[in-house]
Amino acid sequence: MLAAPNAQPPVALAPMNNGRYALADPTWESLSVGQKLMIRLGPDNERAFKDKLRSIRAALVGESPVPPAAAPAAAASSAPGR
Repeated sequence: MLAAPNAQPPVALAPMNNGRYALADPTWESLSVGQKLMIRLGPDNERAFKDKLRSIRAALVGESPVPPAAAPAAAASSAPGR
């Protein structure tokens, strides 16, 4: 979920035959359910949720929590191994 792209609104949606909507960008539609959830949350809620995920990950692996301002750089450097 931390690897989800940072989508900026408005996110384009396409109607489906069953009355639901899908992400119009096929690349985004092929993401995992969790990553699509992060796109739907919107930028502010996504940022807060990713900060919380980073603090949970830090607690699980015994690291000190990453401050929110430094989180994007820290997440980018540690993302491949996690």
